[in-house]
Amino acid sequence: MEGDADGSLSLQKLYTTRDLADATLQLQLYNYYIGVALMMFIGFGYLMTFLRWYGLGAVGLTMMITCLGVETSMIVDALVACYTGHSSDVILDLSALLQANFAVAAFLISFGGLIGKVNPPQLVVMVVFESVFYGINKYIMNEYVGLNDVGGTVVIHMFGAYYGLVISWVLGVPAITTKEKSSYTSDLFSLLGTVVLWVYWPSFVAGATPAGTPDAQLQLVQTILSLAAATVTTFGLSSWLAEDGKLRPVDVQN
Repeated sequence: MEGDADGSLSLQKLYTTRDLADATLQLQLYNYYIGVALMMFIGFGYLMTFLRWYGLGAVGLTMMITCLGVETSMIVDALVACYTGHSSDVILDLSALLQANFAVAAFLISFGGLIGKVNPPQLVVMVVFESVFYGINKYIMNEYVGLNDVGGTVVIHMFGAYYGLVISWVLGVPAITTKEKSSYTSDLFSLLGTVVLWVYWPSFVAGATPAGTPDAQLQLVQTILSLAAATVTTFGLSSWLAEDGKLRPVDVQN
């Protein structure tokens, strides 16, 4: 009986330890999600206010694209998983939400080249189709190419950039370009978005890596140090390359 009691206590202690570890990982995953969501809503939203006459539309449409993109991306990921035989269930959890927010980053990058050229219904069509193409491209890159795309350089940023450029090229040059100007206020709000993106970018880079692992810590530390070095370099080059020697907010925003 004494041995059974000791065994039960050991087993109970093991389960308690495992539950605590799982809870800690879930909490860290939620922290990553919060960071990435803030990047989408506030970071990208205010970054897009760089045009004087499209500030309100930039923030509002960013919110619409983010919410719609999360929904469509989760559906597409589930359909791709079912079609390829990876899963027969629709999985809705924090990890799926985080992956959907990664997809939204690509959509918002595309949106950056289309501000002032498209209306909300056209953006809805863009997001729906881009969700499909993004999901297929991500599957090909991961399964067939075997790409270890930490930070989403290829799958997210390059895909979103070229998708937006193609749509912009198809639409052509706007007939009226007089509103394609910035102002002191628009630059200020855009710089605010840049700061938010700066603060939460490590969560974006390490979000797909299991929390608490040496790889996750390495990605977080390297991203922060890279951001700091890039910021100092940008301020120096902006002043050095400017004709009047002053800092240009556009350089810092980018």
